[in-house]
Amino acid sequence: MVFKTLAQFVVLGCPWILGFFTNGRKELEILFLILNSQQGTFIFLIYCVLNNEVWQQYKKFFRCLCCIKQH
Repeated sequence: MVFKTLAQFVVLGCPWILGFFTNGRKELEILFLILNSQQGTFIFLIYCVLNNEVWQQYKKFFRCLCCIKQH
């Protein structure tokens, strides 16, 4: 839970800190936009892809698919 909290803090906080210091520099503005547009992707990775319970369900699902294909 601590990892998820820290990761969410980084994903949601750091781009805004970067955005505060852009001062009209186009490179930083573009980086700010890219990071903010990918926040949903990062949260999905943290809460779904890196979650053991979700991985167990994926394994169970793919085992069922393999069994169906063999029959």
